Amino acid sequence: MRLPAVLFLTLALIAPPLAAADGAGEEPRARDFFPGSEHPTVVRERLANRVLGRKRSRDPAFDDYYATVLKQFGQTRDDFLILTSADTFVNAFAHFGGIVVMTEGMWQFARNESEFTAIIAHEMGHVKQKHFSRLRDEAKKSAAVSVPILIAGLLAGDGETRQALVLGSGGIAASHIYAFTREMEHEADTYGLKLIRKTGGNARSLADALSRMEGGGEEYLSTHPAISRRVGYLRDRLHGEDNPAAGGGSLEFRLLQNKIAADGGVVSRLLPVLRANIKDGDANIRDGARYGMLLLAVKKRDADLMREMRASLGELADVPLVAAAFAESFLLEKEPEKALQVLRDSLEANPGSAAAGVALMKTLNRLKRKDGAAALFDKLPDGLQKRPDILRLAAANESDRAIKNLLLARAHFYNGDFEKGLRQAGIAAKAAKDKKISEEIAAFRKTTEQELRAIAEQADK
Repeated sequence: MRLPAVLFLTLALIAPPLAAADGAGEEPRARDFFPGSEHPTVVRERLANRVLGRKRSRDPAFDDYYATVLKQFGQTRDDFLILTSADTFVNAFAHFGGIVVMTEGMWQFARNESEFTAIIAHEMGHVKQKHFSRLRDEAKKSAAVSVPILIAGLLAGDGETRQALVLGSGGIAASHIYAFTREMEHEADTYGLKLIRKTGGNARSLADALSRMEGGGEEYLSTHPAISRRVGYLRDRLHGEDNPAAGGGSLEFRLLQNKIAADGGVVSRLLPVLRANIKDGDANIRDGARYGMLLLAVKKRDADLMREMRASLGELADVPLVAAAFAESFLLEKEPEKALQVLRDSLEANPGSAAAGVALMKTLNRLKRKDGAAALFDKLPDGLQKRPDILRLAAANESDRAIKNLLLARAHFYNGDFEKGLRQAGIAAKAAKDKKISEEIAAFRKTTEQELRAIAEQADK
């Protein structure tokens, strides 16, 4: 499925619930998009899963990184959900509900973090400038009847029903939308430029990234028209401006870039690049390259290279991504206690890190340390206990059938899959022997059913 088709249809047609966010001076947040929900960020997760499907990357390290970017921009996860799509082409897009998607291709395309976050700032501009509600009004002129159909289709629980409804709304003409988005791209660029300046970033980065996209990145060009005019506009506003050096970016950015490259790249092509980067004058580029070499060493089961890279990265051993690579190398060397210790140290140093929590839970499960995994889950902060991946890992260690299925039900809930959550809750209810657990299951079912009703009511408006 091509992202541009999804982009234009969803931007144009899914926006009626935004009426509450159209007031002057108001900024759209999750509750503005899903006003009838008690858990609007969870409903947004549901929508994100419908849009990206299996292409959505589940690597928790991305969540950690995007949380840092949002904080840098003065935003929270209630304002935006930034995701990575496992697509190799260069693209980025904003979606209804405050969703921003960056492809793995965009991660690799960015020469530095400044360019990457500049693209994010631009996509955030589409949300902050309320382009969805404006596109809604434009779409209503020719296709008002299809608006609720598409909303129902994207949020419907039954896969076949969802597909039929979305396809049924697909005959809507998009000719007005293509012309309208030209103005929106201009506005989003302006917003992005202001946001970059406000946070002390390199204001030239957006224009630099766009100018390179003009010579390639067909997917991006198809969703972001008139790129040469946009570059000219941005550069006109940068005349004589003193910009800080872009640099290589944060360590976390470089680690993720190299993780993507190592996961999907050809080792023979990647090794020379990493070896060259190890000699770079920027410390984060050097350390990022060493991390990439460690990943390749693990992939190749090269014990000597693993030890060499661990020694060179010793001071960064508590960084979650680095710790996970250390742990994997220790496991290959049949040293499980060292693997667990480095992961425990990482979680202690980064208690709110999703990557650190998931890595330790996974390793405890892998080593069949059920008691340790259960104790860890009980000590995790509330935010991590609501992650679907951690809830599933906790369920794998639970012997009590009712608690196990309730954990799975909650995992489905926080993933926005309410129907599967209710099915698991039903299994849990039949197995429950404890009154307290039965009450928790009943409360869960009530909350989940309320969310489904809210979605149905919103789609009918």
